[in-house]
Parts: sequence; C-alpha cells; structure tokens
Amino acid sequence: MGEAVETFLHRKRETMMILSDIKLTWSLLEQDPEAEDLDPQEQYALLGCRIKLLEKDSEEFKMVKEYSEACKNSRKCTLLDVWRVHRSEEKAKFEEHVGLHYRKLLWHGVNVARISAILKYGLRITQFSGGNLGKGLYFSPEHGKSSWNVGVHWGTFEGERNVGFMFLVETALGRMKYIKMGNSSLTHPPEGFSSIAAKGRLEPDPSKDKIQMLDNMRVIIPIGPPEPQREFEASGFLHRLALETFFGSRSGHTPA
Repeated sequence: MGEAVETFLHRKRETMMILSDIKLTWSLLEQDPEAEDLDPQEQYALLGCRIKLLEKDSEEFKMVKEYSEACKNSRKCTLLDVWRVHRSEEKAKFEEHVGLHYRKLLWHGVNVARISAILKYGLRITQFSGGNLGKGLYFSPEHGKSSWNVGVHWGTFEGERNVGFMFLVETALGRMKYIKMGNSSLTHPPEGFSSIAAKGRLEPDPSKDKIQMLDNMRVIIPIGPPEPQREFEASGFLHRLALETFFGSRSGHTPA
C-alpha cells in the first residue's frame, strides 16, 4: 500500500511540474505575441540561451552517443541530434559551488512539455519537486535510468515520431552521502555533505570512466556499462541515482 501511494504522489507531482512549466512557456509567448513567427535561433534568444547543433562526426557527439549506449537497460531509442546549450545565468549560479571539485556529467530525463521552461529558467527545485530521495534535483550516470523519465512529443515532429529530450549536465557533487534505501522526507544532504547518492546493485564500471576538462575543472564521464557491486548487493536500488539539493551547471547538452 505504501509503495502504491508513493507512486501515485510521484505521478501527481510530475503532472503539477509539467502544468507549471507549460504555464511559464505560455507566459513567454504572451509577452511577445510575434515569438511564434521568429526563426529558431531568435526564439531561443528570447529564452535567454544559445544552442549549437553538434556535427555527427565531432568527438563531442561521439562521446555522447557512446555514453547513451553504455547502459543497455534503456527505452528503445535512437540518438537523433545533440545540442550544446549555454544559459548566461548558469555561470554565476555555478560559481557559487566552485569549491566542489568532484564533478560528473550525468543524465536528466524530462517531459518534452518542460523543455522551454528549463531552457529559460534552468533546472529548478519547486514546490512540486520530490521523489523517493526527497526534495531536490535528480540525475543518473545511467542513460537507461533517466530514459524512463522522458515524456515524448505526441504525433510527428520534423518527420519523426515519439521524439523526446534528455539533458546531459555537468554536476558539482562534492562529497556525497551514500544511501541504500529510499527516504522521501529528505530535503537536503546531511551536514558535511554536498549531495546524496542512492548506490545501486548495478553501477557503471569505474575503470571505463573518461575525464574531460571543462573550464579547467576535472569532470568525470562514467561511460562504462553497469556491473554488479558486491558492496551494495543488498541495496534497495537497482541502479545509481544522485540527488543534489544545491545544484549548479556551467554547460549542458541536450540529446534528442
């Protein structure tokens, strides 16, 4: 009964977040009635961000593709395009956490209806945020885990059906508090910790990690396939999930 109630509440929270972000998106259009007639780059400028489509033969695109295929327990999908996203406000937000040196590129799956609001305001902890790790922002090193949080575009979009979006975000994790069981009452990491990580029975093989330097900061890309973890074989989680109550992002990618 408890699990059923938690699932029901999670779905209700997700619905409220989607409706809230749809309202924000419509408010942007109301502010500029001619926005729908602008070309895509001008529309993104209204959202306060710049995007760049990556060439499919670029090393960056190949890295994202390899990372997306590392976890086989994903929804059946094909990587269509990857954009590099720059939000001008993110740099100042991220600098608040410049002292957190343990960083990773992690996945964040969203409903397509929330994309415009996220590009405008960034990832936010709202009154509707929540889940089995409590109130915060959720990320995963496994594409397969985050892919199940993606809500796809209804109908046909630019000749493709069931198009969805995911964010690949540089996250400042700092010192992580490991947990093995869910706790929906959490609102922030314990004192002395910067984030909370649900350690799963399966974790990306750390020997396959790649390192990328972003603005002179060392960022880990956990690109290895999930493997059984003896230390966490009794964990209540199958896959790894990280929650950050204090979040910042310098740069992001949006694969579709």
